[in-house]
Amino acid sequence: MKRIITALVAATLVASLAACGQKPQPAPQPPATEQTPQIPAQTQPDVIPSAEQTQEEVPQAVEIARNIIPAEGIHVALPILEGDGDGVQIIDQYYDNIGQVYQSHLDEEITADFTVTYNAGQTISVLRSIVLGEDADETFRAETFDVTTGGLYTSDFLFTVDEQTYTERLTGLVAAALDGQEGLALEWESLCVSTFDKDAFYLTPEGYGVFYQAGTLAQTPVQVIIPYDEISDIFTMPN
Repeated sequence: MKRIITALVAATLVASLAACGQKPQPAPQPPATEQTPQIPAQTQPDVIPSAEQTQEEVPQAVEIARNIIPAEGIHVALPILEGDGDGVQIIDQYYDNIGQVYQSHLDEEITADFTVTYNAGQTISVLRSIVLGEDADETFRAETFDVTTGGLYTSDFLFTVDEQTYTERLTGLVAAALDGQEGLALEWESLCVSTFDKDAFYLTPEGYGVFYQAGTLAQTPVQVIIPYDEISDIFTMPN
């Protein structure tokens, strides 16, 4: 795998989200609408095979369409999975619950979209963007699911070492990727560690994506894709 670490800032992602569209974790000044209900099922898949796979090598996990929330004053698109399996129904209910939360805040201007960053085998990964209010910062949320069970992957479950060990590896790789980038906070290197959210992640065919919310490392959100071969000794790719 080509060993290139790609650092993305929010401006790049906004374009990709407009083109296509973790359990939610606390972030600096999170939108009030993002009070996502828990998944009504197991929170982790039963088994994660050890063999690394990529999106090109395995079939697509599931068809995913765009569910546009029909309400005045909000511009929201959420994933809707096509299929009849129990896992599909659980995931669809999860995103339907989020849609209902958005619709309960019609007095606020909401813009939300998503992109499917990984869809292969039995796994999907979704990166969502939310803007609450005309001048609000863009906030990100991400979920990675096993479509057969509806289980939500956590970083603790995907890494084979303890939290401190994989956090040190990830933040070190993030710092290396961002070194020399413009627009970062004065003390961005220490903030890279202190503001790291272990479950602010998503999968891609090329690598493990992590993101920082606006106001942490920079005025805008920051994303970094870490090639899997940089973490292959401590990370287990889901099926």
